[in-house]
Amino acid sequence: MENLDKFYGSDTIPTRLQSIIKAQEEYGAVTDGFEAWNPEEWEDQDPAHEWFGKIPSQRLITIGKDGAGSLYVLWCYEGKAPAEAPVCYLGGEGEGNTVLADNLEDFWEMLLTGESWGPYDSEFFPPETSEFDEEDPEGPAYFRHNHRKDRKEPRPAAEIREQAIKRHPDFNEFVNKEVG
Repeated sequence: MENLDKFYGSDTIPTRLQSIIKAQEEYGAVTDGFEAWNPEEWEDQDPAHEWFGKIPSQRLITIGKDGAGSLYVLWCYEGKAPAEAPVCYLGGEGEGNTVLADNLEDFWEMLLTGESWGPYDSEFFPPETSEFDEEDPEGPAYFRHNHRKDRKEPRPAAEIREQAIKRHPDFNEFVNKEVG
């Protein structure tokens, strides 16, 4: 976590992000298509800087990745603290860039659905693994089982995303301006 402190500056690392990293360490994966970013893998800059080919004009903090080079970032625009920043997706090939969740709490709820963002189709896909095996307590299904026990059923991922886009409609404009 000390390298993560380097990129957060004076901001504290959000508690929910710490929970996501811890859950991944415990279960191996929290959902298909998302891997919490291990900050110890970062070189000397946030991976979002590499995605843009420069330091973007608005602060982004990478919190995860997928297998295709896509990034999950906190968009700390207008001075938003990381805990209040929307979670956004930057497609590895520039496809499917979008706001996913209003904040880390909503992103946690999205992870609990097990649905994964499909950037080429601009839609969510159901979990690949829906059954958990008590003999093998790892993976996304076991994560969902353990963390949904005492909670209400999570909202569908598409509903979480729609609400976030309404609250943060300018993300694609920002991305296009930066890469344009």
